[in-house]
Amino acid sequence: EWNKHYHWHVRYRDSGGDWSLWSSDLPDFHQDFYTIPPTFTISGYVRTSGGSAISGVTMGGLPGSPITNSSGYYSSTVNYGWSGTIAPSLAGYSFVPTSSSYSNVTSNRSADYTGAQLSYIISGYVRTSGGVSISGVTMNGLPGSPVTNSSGYYSSTVSYGWSGTVTPTLTGYSFNPASSSYSNVISNRTTDYTGTMQSY
Repeated sequence: EWNKHYHWHVRYRDSGGDWSLWSSDLPDFHQDFYTIPPTFTISGYVRTSGGSAISGVTMGGLPGSPITNSSGYYSSTVNYGWSGTIAPSLAGYSFVPTSSSYSNVTSNRSADYTGAQLSYIISGYVRTSGGVSISGVTMNGLPGSPVTNSSGYYSSTVSYGWSGTVTPTLTGYSFNPASSSYSNVISNRTTDYTGTMQSY
């Protein structure tokens, strides 16, 4: 059994066939042994679906909470019989699987994870004060510079933590608000604009 203390008693037989005294009967002679349980490694890689390494991922639940290196690799040593649940985490990312559970580990184990950067949608409508849709408005500053459709609707996908300023533009129109600023976007956002045809 592991983590046990054993005390051994030994004796030997000489060339003449005579037995020695037991070791326990000899002064200053002790044979003590301890059984130490083995340890095992739980390791793996965290990458994108395209195979790119994701560094800085904390592998919560593992001893020491290891963090993936520049190759996306993590590793932790666990004791014989270890049980627990591992959950990768990094701000702005989701992971598949979200977690992995282990029970009574008695061998080295490996588990890889696929991470995807979170993204959000900034959208809204551009209409006149009377509620009439204004199409063809370019939403400068948003990724892809989307243009409002026949319903006056626009939409753009931004990455986790995106910051920027959006300015609606269409020749012959002014808009309220003239622009909208975003900082550290971590949820879907909606902003509508009111357009007024300019007169000269």
